[in-house]
Amino acid sequence: MWFSMVLAMMVPTLLIPGFSRSVNITGCIVFLFGYVCIWFVFRFFAVTIQWCLQASEVLNDWMVIINPSTSAAVFLLIGSIQLFKPKLVSLPSWSKLLNSTQINSASFSDYFRAGLKRGGNCVYSCSPVMFVMFVFGLMNLVAMAFLTIIMYLMANAATVFSARSTGLVLVVFGMLLLGLQHT
Repeated sequence: MWFSMVLAMMVPTLLIPGFSRSVNITGCIVFLFGYVCIWFVFRFFAVTIQWCLQASEVLNDWMVIINPSTSAAVFLLIGSIQLFKPKLVSLPSWSKLLNSTQINSASFSDYFRAGLKRGGNCVYSCSPVMFVMFVFGLMNLVAMAFLTIIMYLMANAATVFSARSTGLVLVVFGMLLLGLQHT
């Protein structure tokens, strides 16, 4: 389930509108394989958290957190991480990665390493936001679509604004949810 969500939510962050240059298809496939390998490792961590939450009876049958206070805590935690984590200098754009591997001497390992690097940068910048899915439900398609847009901006804009504004919105949602819980 987590790997399906990663494919659905993170692979679209690699798309660049208007990018119509001829590319090495084999190199792109190897790059994508490297990118997906990093997210495959992330999946083990996410599944472990899911199993712990299920064993603690925090998740219901639809993989949604049962307690609103716990949901608020998730929003606050993830929002705080987004607000205060060190920002990467910049995420290399897809076109820059393709340019760096477009040289005639580029090998499969160059494409694979470029995919691993891009995947690692995306895991660092976007993975905390993936855990918001525990609040909305792990396979909630509306939440997945909305978060895909947010993560596209975070992975491609590489600005402090995108990460910090996402963090601020999550903190505000968490505080609102706590406020509603106590009224």
